[in-house]
Amino acid sequence: MLRLAIALAALALAGAGCSSDGDSSSGPASAAAPTTTQVQATTGEAGPKDAAEKPCTIVPASALAAVFAGTNPPKGASKPMGDGFATCTWEGNDTMLLVSVVPAANLQSDYKGQLNIEGPVQSAVLADAVSFPGTVGVEKANSKGTTVGFTAGDTGYLVAVRTGKDGDDAKDLPLATQVSEAIVRGS
Repeated sequence: MLRLAIALAALALAGAGCSSDGDSSSGPASAAAPTTTQVQATTGEAGPKDAAEKPCTIVPASALAAVFAGTNPPKGASKPMGDGFATCTWEGNDTMLLVSVVPAANLQSDYKGQLNIEGPVQSAVLADAVSFPGTVGVEKANSKGTTVGFTAGDTGYLVAVRTGKDGDDAKDLPLATQVSEAIVRGS
């Protein structure tokens, strides 16, 4: 059912030209999703292997500080969903960071294979990264911000950043790339 929810989100984003402004979750998969809990990000002590169990812990404090420049980063809202799927969302002062974790095969089939891709991401750290217009994640799709999708081992990641009310591509793509690289490096 989770794969159905992801497919519906992908279709909503592709079909609506990224015009949805909220979550695109639907049906029984979203109704059965675990309750959101608050988790404080660590300083990078957790690695990508912990991603699906504790998704908020994989984003180092330095990466959070870069996204939420000039303010204390908010706590992340963690949502582990089982079977290798999870999200963590940080929101505050018109800035949002969403990190979604999916099995690598799902990143390819459900996101890279079905959604509009803006292009490859230039990075010495990320070998297969691409960018998507808007916020793309597990059970979420809208037209604001920018998302970087990449794999590390058997895990796929979607890192979405929105700065300002509607996002700013000139800021959002570099920040999403910086957070993605920090996740891979663990620092």
